[in-house]
Amino acid sequence: MVKQLSLHHEWFPHKACPALNYYDVETEKAICIGRFKFWDCFPCFLIRSRYDRRVRPAELSLTPVPTAAVACKWVRRYYAYEGLPFNARVEAAVSQLLESSRFGWFFELTRNEEAIGYAVLTRAFDHEFGGEFGVLTDFFLLEQYRRHGHGSRALELIEEFARSQNLCALDLYVLERNAGVREFYKRRGFRDVSDRRAMTKSIADA
Repeated sequence: MVKQLSLHHEWFPHKACPALNYYDVETEKAICIGRFKFWDCFPCFLIRSRYDRRVRPAELSLTPVPTAAVACKWVRRYYAYEGLPFNARVEAAVSQLLESSRFGWFFELTRNEEAIGYAVLTRAFDHEFGGEFGVLTDFFLLEQYRRHGHGSRALELIEEFARSQNLCALDLYVLERNAGVREFYKRRGFRDVSDRRAMTKSIADA
């Protein structure tokens, strides 16, 4: 079943090409019914390809990670990407996190039942924020799923979950070198706290 694409002017602005005026309602994918050859509507082809890869709300979900081994595999992958050290202390802490939601939650981001990333949301408390709030400790998507709406949708799901747990705010930390990542979060409502800087001191036994 096909119907005329109502967002033609937004997604397919190449007006000279009528090939992409329709999409399949059942698969929700644009289809080409034009009379032109491939190279006659190449701009529309590129835009259509981008449209087909965008996430639909029903496709993405938060799924509790099944095992500590799977969780550690994700963390290793993320730490390798960011250049952070993964060691026995980190591995033990991941296992501890999975023991109880008292500390927080470890989710796989799944798209049509396929894991495409993960997120770790931990609990914190500060009377300045009005009580208990969440810290988005880790947030990672496989590279091929970035810039197609999956990150934005995942943040929406995390925010919805945080509200369901009566958390009053979300906090996160971004490495100084990741200017693009900071802009991503700003566009989604997060703000820089310009008058303060994160500081830490390890008090664990050596």
